[in-house]
Amino acid sequence: MSRHFVSKKEARMVSQKIRELGLQLSDGPTEVEEGRGVKVYFISGMPVLFSSGIEVPTLHLINRSRPQRSWIEVDDGAVPRISSGANLFAQGGIVSMDTAIRKGDVVYIRDGKGTYVAVGIAERDGQEIMANKVGLAARVIHHVGDSIFKSYQRE
Repeated sequence: MSRHFVSKKEARMVSQKIRELGLQLSDGPTEVEEGRGVKVYFISGMPVLFSSGIEVPTLHLINRSRPQRSWIEVDDGAVPRISSGANLFAQGGIVSMDTAIRKGDVVYIRDGKGTYVAVGIAERDGQEIMANKVGLAARVIHHVGDSIFKSYQRE
């Protein structure tokens, strides 16, 4: 994998995407590491976003930024499954969530202590999920046990 600084235009794109996702981070030197079909972006040395078809914020960024929207809180029983990459089902331990979530939104899944353990794509609207606690709620695309998280855990 090669890692290098990005152009100012690409750095602005990364910062803009982070803001669009409802996250915050001060601007800083932006780098990218590319390999095996995945780009991982870093701001001031912290992995913040990766791209493998869609742009996904890293759990490192999410736990630092503490998003105020697009969150789903799960009970302690659901955390081990989600941390292993299992999808989130409505009946599988959702305690509360941002009901403004819409189908297709990027969502941030956290435990009862407020630690974010996964990122997913909402499969249904938040109000529908809470009203009918059955079926797939979110497809998990990044979690604490995956290669992206583990590769950059110490950085």
